[in-house]
Amino acid sequence: MAAIEFRNIRVEPGRLDIDCTEWVDSVRREIGLWFTFEEFVPAPDRIAVVLAALCGRAYDHLTFDLALTPRVIGELGSFTHAEITCDEAAAVAEDPPGGGVILSFSGGFDSLAALGLLGESCVPLSTDWGSWHDREAESFGGFSPRLLRTNVRRALATDRNSWTFMGCGAILYAGYLGCSGLVFGTVMEDSFGAVRRGKPLATSRVPPFDSVGLTNYRVVHALTEVGTAMCCEAFYPELVQRSLASVGAAGSTKRYRKELLVEAIRSRHGRPSGVPPEFHPPARPLAWGESIVDDFVCFYLLPEVGELAVARLVSGVPAVVPSLAGRLDLTLYERVMPDLVTLPPTLDESAYYAKLGRAGITPWTDDDWAEFESIVEVLRDFHPVPVRF
Repeated sequence: MAAIEFRNIRVEPGRLDIDCTEWVDSVRREIGLWFTFEEFVPAPDRIAVVLAALCGRAYDHLTFDLALTPRVIGELGSFTHAEITCDEAAAVAEDPPGGGVILSFSGGFDSLAALGLLGESCVPLSTDWGSWHDREAESFGGFSPRLLRTNVRRALATDRNSWTFMGCGAILYAGYLGCSGLVFGTVMEDSFGAVRRGKPLATSRVPPFDSVGLTNYRVVHALTEVGTAMCCEAFYPELVQRSLASVGAAGSTKRYRKELLVEAIRSRHGRPSGVPPEFHPPARPLAWGESIVDDFVCFYLLPEVGELAVARLVSGVPAVVPSLAGRLDLTLYERVMPDLVTLPPTLDESAYYAKLGRAGITPWTDDDWAEFESIVEVLRDFHPVPVRF
């Protein structure tokens, strides 16, 4: 049995403080949560949606010391699969949402690529999670985004609950900024299950963001990590090294993977590095089969950076992988899959594809689909890959 109670909620312009009690398997914790933001006061419904985004489905019972509208109570119950306890407020007429788009911006390759593609049609919004993520703060600070500061990621261990905690800033700010669209730096490797040949994705309303009128648009979802790195090289070449430093500590798997990606792209296209490559391999490589993201990129990396460098990222790579990689063109990693693209009304489709073209990225072909299928067949021996052709 797991339960969480949010009480003594104090809100004033620019600040929100909450006393929280968590019970998990009879272990009780008292936690103080805080948020700081610009000089506005979020409504009770919006505060509750933020807190639900932090919880996901980790709890059986959620208690809010707030009066919430019947619609939001029902939607949060559906999202969290939890029993909701709160006071009920009368339904109120809501202002129609504005047409702006919030970009959840970290300064890493994926969100930088999204920023380059969206341009002035978005409002970058970053979250400062505290000293735990100082590298991100240093990277996004140069762009002067709208900012949310909070202690929730460490205090509640939100990473274990639901990915939706990443959107808490957008939930709080959307009404204040007049925004009805939301973009994350989610790439294709993050959701292979969405890949369906010949079945374009519809624009989606994703809980709990839809409870505050936010529609999720997939601007970089149709790109691989190779594609977003190519966008960064094209749109922000002077920021590539700084962005690399933001994605993880030196010696982390993610940072080393990104370092190899940049080197592989430059090697494959005969581009000068600009600065000598600097690699920070992890002390222990992942084992093949441990991470589908890292296993997938091995096919692209092997012909360009070699087996020794890849072995420091992923150990025990089956012999079929370098053998198959050597026979494939692998341009699919550098292309965009149009069926996965959903764009906000503020971004013209032709302008979107023109910007991708500047980065050397064009749509998938039948040959790319054939190569992707051959790669997925290898991965399926080690991962549950829900791709359908």
